[in-house]
Amino acid sequence: MKVKGHSAKAYRWQMVVNMDGQGYSQKAISESLKLAQSSVSRVLAIYRQEGSAVPKKQPGAKSRLTAGQKQVLSTLIEAGSVSYGFEGEGWTNKRVAQVILETFGVSYKERQISSILAGLGFSKQRFKKVDARQDPEKVAAWKDATLPALKKK
Repeated sequence: MKVKGHSAKAYRWQMVVNMDGQGYSQKAISESLKLAQSSVSRVLAIYRQEGSAVPKKQPGAKSRLTAGQKQVLSTLIEAGSVSYGFEGEGWTNKRVAQVILETFGVSYKERQISSILAGLGFSKQRFKKVDARQDPEKVAAWKDATLPALKKK
């Protein structure tokens, strides 16, 4: 749920602050907003300390790769997977994780690789599964003649 450019969490936090300002007790606020009373108390404490009822985005864990290592990784990726020694062109999360482990001695799970690559400016791309032995002219003829006949059935 988005409300005026904010998340549902930000909206709930603002409601807690507003209700507190109107004199509602923390128990009444928690019951009406279906929040734990400890959550209401925490939101109000943050509001009183920071002066804002909008939750801050959590930064996440610190990267285990240095800026220099990321630059080297970017160069390796741009050179291509074949130049690193993989068979077939194209990078997968598994391949990138292997390169990071072999080159820098840092282990990442495959699902973490996408965010690392996005941070380096690489976009996610899908491979097309096309048999290299296909004759493009025969494929085009099949699509023009045979496929429409199959669709009519």
